[in-house]
Amino acid sequence: MSEMKNSLIRGLAFSLGVLLAVSAAVGTVALLADISDELLGILSIGILALAAYSAAYASTQLCRSKGLIQGLICGAAVYMAAFSAGLLFFGAELSEAAAIKALACILAGAAGGIKGVNTKKTGLRH
Repeated sequence: MSEMKNSLIRGLAFSLGVLLAVSAAVGTVALLADISDELLGILSIGILALAAYSAAYASTQLCRSKGLIQGLICGAAVYMAAFSAGLLFFGAELSEAAAIKALACILAGAAGGIKGVNTKKTGLRH
């Protein structure tokens, strides 16, 4: 269990880097171009899903077992972190958009976990 816990933590840390890099890129584009609020909402769902996928993929590349379970955990963790941050800083509340983001994170995490455990080990090392 300790190996799985460590791989989950490292996968989530990796996804934080992905999340920050992609958010910075989208933020830069948003400063230079006029992006509608609707498009930003869709992009935020995509960014969270990408973070969940990358967390699950990185985690299962390290642990190499229980890909679906690790993926679901990573997806839920990414969503809960994002929702908690929104609640803390912006007073976010449960809504249809929140449910869509949760579903996207969980599905992307599951896909990343399955893909990560079923592919050759990449450069991510213990």
